[in-house]
Amino acid sequence: MSAIVTRNDCRRSAAGAAASAGRAFGPSHRWKVLGIGVAANAGFSATFSGIPATAVVMRQGYHLDNASLGAALGLLGLGVALSELPWGVLTDRWGDRRVLLTGLGATAVWLFAMAILVVPTKIAAPGVVLLSASLLVAGLLGGSVNGSSGRAIMGWFGEDERGFAMSIRQTAVPLGGGLGALVLPWLALGFGFAAVFGLLAALSALSAFFAWRWLHEPPP
Repeated sequence: MSAIVTRNDCRRSAAGAAASAGRAFGPSHRWKVLGIGVAANAGFSATFSGIPATAVVMRQGYHLDNASLGAALGLLGLGVALSELPWGVLTDRWGDRRVLLTGLGATAVWLFAMAILVVPTKIAAPGVVLLSASLLVAGLLGGSVNGSSGRAIMGWFGEDERGFAMSIRQTAVPLGGGLGALVLPWLALGFGFAAVFGLLAALSALSAFFAWRWLHEPPP
């Protein structure tokens, strides 16, 4: 015997699913989502602001003149600017979880690769083209953080809390940038750029783990 599914049955089923999702995550889960957004933005801001702060050490280590140094560092910011819009479109199509995981994971892998392949040694230093292209790609990948983390926070917080939540997330930008500018020059001078790129990769990987563990679509 076939069952007849009515519109009311569908409504009750959808309502039950929403209630189940709410119970699964709990009302405090939105603060974990906010924490993910803060961690992701702080980590990439440390990259975006911290690497230029190493300019003096970078110029010496990579044997760059002023024009080459400016071009390499400028391409990092250009990569972010060029990728913000495409990442935003993908966020609307794929959802914030997929985009943030993809962006953070790819950024972590790329920075780890830079820590191995794009660092000066006692024998030789990477050319300006390789360094510039690597920083451009890092910017292109890191541009995924802004739109996806913002969309996640907007989805999990109600209208009466969104301004406060987004303000907290935005605080991560100068906080991460300031810490990056404070720590990375010291790290580059004392331990080399492998340590710089390795630390930044680890921060992206940690944020990606947090997103994988706790970032989910909000209940309807």
